[in-house]
Amino acid sequence: MRRPGRILAVLAFVAATAVVGVFTFPRASGLSMVTPIGQLVAFRTLLLALTLVALVVAVLVWVVLLVRQVRARRAGRGVGSFGAVMASLMVVVLTCSVAVHGAVVWSRGGVGDAPATIEQIASSPVGDDDFTVVSLNSLWDEVDPAWIARLAHGSRATMVALPESERDHAEKVAAELAALGEPGWQVFAVSSPWPNALLVSPQAGEYRVREGLQRGLVIADPVGHDGPVLMTVHAVPPPSVPPWHREHAVWSRSWRGTVSNASQAIRAERHVVAAGDFNATLDHAALDPGVRPATVGTNAMGTWPSSWPTWAGARIDHVFAKPYDASRGSWVVDSPGSDHRAVVVRLTYAR
Repeated sequence: MRRPGRILAVLAFVAATAVVGVFTFPRASGLSMVTPIGQLVAFRTLLLALTLVALVVAVLVWVVLLVRQVRARRAGRGVGSFGAVMASLMVVVLTCSVAVHGAVVWSRGGVGDAPATIEQIASSPVGDDDFTVVSLNSLWDEVDPAWIARLAHGSRATMVALPESERDHAEKVAAELAALGEPGWQVFAVSSPWPNALLVSPQAGEYRVREGLQRGLVIADPVGHDGPVLMTVHAVPPPSVPPWHREHAVWSRSWRGTVSNASQAIRAERHVVAAGDFNATLDHAALDPGVRPATVGTNAMGTWPSSWPTWAGARIDHVFAKPYDASRGSWVVDSPGSDHRAVVVRLTYAR
């Protein structure tokens, strides 16, 4: 290979390594909230699959170059080894990337698992002091309130977070719960800047909504008891428009801002349970609530879009809690009518 070709090959290798590094370590790169990288890093398992395919291609190229080099030398022809060396270096880079992606996905748990059913959750054990959270983006009230009530009743929920639900929709859920033998659910909701609702079981005690504009949040404080502060979260989604769109910068700042706002609100509380649609995965830097997600063992299961298999989707619906542990169970549930899957977590107080 001539010198200009070698220079181009080196530059291509450096660029490819940089791209692989950004998607392998999105938080460390500082680009996890930048379009279009921010949208792509949400799909960690798909990135693992794509990197694995790239590794196979790189191995094949390396083998072909190596065989060609061996044959040329046997024929007495001099063939440089530069191409084989570059291919082998790419194999090393991609192998490391696959190992990191695989370790991250495996550590989060649940990859490839099927969504749970209401019956499966209902059959799981419940302790006297357990706190069960149901979270579901209702797609602007599209999910049947009766179905949400069945999920909450079957899971023996203590709170239900309903991003994209208006108050009327949330009150219908409470009415359906009363029909199932659970009257007295409190309903808190906001409509500005977008619908967001929170239902609290009477078993949790009395709550009062926190006054003041909290973008993307419904916050309820305990009244007369030491229960946790409860939050329903709905952050702005990342930009879906090309970078040159005139509103792109504003939308991107709103995405980062609302995710950061939710994270800061959680960090500020000593005792809190926050659930909802964060529109960010654990690979996005703005999602930094200071505690690990309570959905232990299912964090590799995608909740959006619900039309995709759980292994391929993005996990953007979360439950964060302190000082609780998700020791009794975490489930992801298909939700008819929504583009999100529901999340159910049973928390046990860390005494």
